[in-house]
Amino acid sequence: MEVDETTDFDPTTEEGKEDINDGDEEPLLPAPDDSLRNSITKALRHPKAREYVLTREHIELEDLGTVNSAMQRLKDTYSNFNSDEVRLTERGGRVLISVQDLRFPDKNHWTKPQLLFDENGEVRGDVARLRGFQLATRSALERLATLNERVALEKHVEGLQETLEEREADYMRQNQLLLDAQKREVNDKNQQIIEMREQRDDALRKKNLAQKAFNLALQDLDMSKEEAKNLHTTIAGSLEERRQLVAEINTKEEQIRQRDQAIEELEGQIERQQEIINDQARPEEEREAAQREV
Repeated sequence: MEVDETTDFDPTTEEGKEDINDGDEEPLLPAPDDSLRNSITKALRHPKAREYVLTREHIELEDLGTVNSAMQRLKDTYSNFNSDEVRLTERGGRVLISVQDLRFPDKNHWTKPQLLFDENGEVRGDVARLRGFQLATRSALERLATLNERVALEKHVEGLQETLEEREADYMRQNQLLLDAQKREVNDKNQQIIEMREQRDDALRKKNLAQKAFNLALQDLDMSKEEAKNLHTTIAGSLEERRQLVAEINTKEEQIRQRDQAIEELEGQIERQQEIINDQARPEEEREAAQREV
């Protein structure tokens, strides 16, 4: 079985040196123990031990030499074992292991296959560090995701800042327009007030001139203020009498006009009746001749 896509793994890096058995995480691969060695020894003593061949690179055992048995062994050993993150392949009767390379966004990238067991049937040390590499990669990716979220948040904040600046600029423009309009309105009102004051001052000046002229006239008439007051009252009464007289004259003229109109209408009626009487008094021949002329 061939691995689709692999990534070289450097065990000399900090990520490669991190052991799955370090820290609080449950190790992906089992630690060496005497039970495994005893199982191997017991298998070699079996009557069918000649079916197994011991070499320097690996030991082909019925319970270690197949992918399914190795995978089942990992599942039985670790309760939180995730088989989706581990790929076991069989090549030349040997089981090789790859872990998912989390440095790539898709899930079809795996580390370079390595032997799962050594010549003694123990888990190889460099293979055990693959889990540490994977955990370190996941941690780095989580930090990268956090940084990406922070960058996205900062961009969002920058966008909000730009929007805020645009709104503030628009507010300042509108506020300036309002201030200009208010200033023009105040200037217009001030101009109106100035014109009204000028008109008031002009009226006051004319009033003073009239008062002076009136006082001079009183001096010329050698009249006291009381006499001038009485004269003013008399003049006012005369003016009122004149207005009443004019109103009475207008009323009389209207009555006369209506009466003249009635007289004219009456005279017209009399003339028409007189014509009828005259027409009836004429002989029959003259009336017929008059009708023919008409």
